[in-house]
Amino acid sequence: MILCWMPTSGIGIQGNDSRYLRIPHLDKLVHAGIFVVFGWLWTIAVGGGRRGLAVLAAGLLLAVGTEVVQGLPMVGRDPDVWDGLADTIGVTIGTASAFFWIPRSKRVDKADLDG
Repeated sequence: MILCWMPTSGIGIQGNDSRYLRIPHLDKLVHAGIFVVFGWLWTIAVGGGRRGLAVLAAGLLLAVGTEVVQGLPMVGRDPDVWDGLADTIGVTIGTASAFFWIPRSKRVDKADLDG
């Protein structure tokens, strides 16, 4: 969240441009990546199931919240619907992939014990 809420002066961004990298829409990939990690780690931590769905819901609320905070004058960044969409896609991918990983990892652990 520090990266999402850091004022533009702290990360070298003017609008949608970066002094360091000139990759189109790189910020969307960064947003999605942050939220993939968020969804994955929290879903693994809570063990999936209904709690995993709560992680997805929390991630979606956080996606909206980060964009709202970016619109505050003290942050000085532009809220962007496309950033929110990238966040949403990221948390969905992270949570969904963790749902598939949890049962698989349990099967591997059980096979090792039987083995």
